[in-house]
Amino acid sequence: MKVEGVPLIEWQEKLKFASYEELKNSVKKLTDSLLPFYAQRKGRLKLGSHGTVYKEDTRQIEGYLRVLWGVGPYLTQTDDQRLNDIYLEGIIAGTTPDSSDYWGEVTDYDQLLVEMASLALTLVLVKNKTWDLMSDVAQDNLAAWLRQINNHTMPSNNWHFFRI
Repeated sequence: MKVEGVPLIEWQEKLKFASYEELKNSVKKLTDSLLPFYAQRKGRLKLGSHGTVYKEDTRQIEGYLRVLWGVGPYLTQTDDQRLNDIYLEGIIAGTTPDSSDYWGEVTDYDQLLVEMASLALTLVLVKNKTWDLMSDVAQDNLAAWLRQINNHTMPSNNWHFFRI
């Protein structure tokens, strides 16, 4: 198998990190390349189109939240105020029901149920840079948005781990 014409084994070698600094620099490089896309709309990343079966808005929210799998751990060791602000503003806007950027009410089998996990992990890892900086109202909105996961049906697969 090849990625961008490069054999997969070579990519695997490139993705080995010998130090935390190498990993940190890799996350920084990735997120820096996303900066122009964050400016388009709070709480979303539109990086192009792909073959998902769900709507465009869900794809953009997925793109935004999926990056938190790297950003959350990165922010535990780094004071990247610019990136932290981008995510804090997007999370608040995305979970505020009267915001034009609200992520919305989820439904059964909704892809956003999966994306809640990266957000929850980030809140746990960098509570002082996220949750603690939110107003009481913003915290209530965020908790209410995440709590939706308890009221919807998910496929009988690994999605059940996201609820935990």
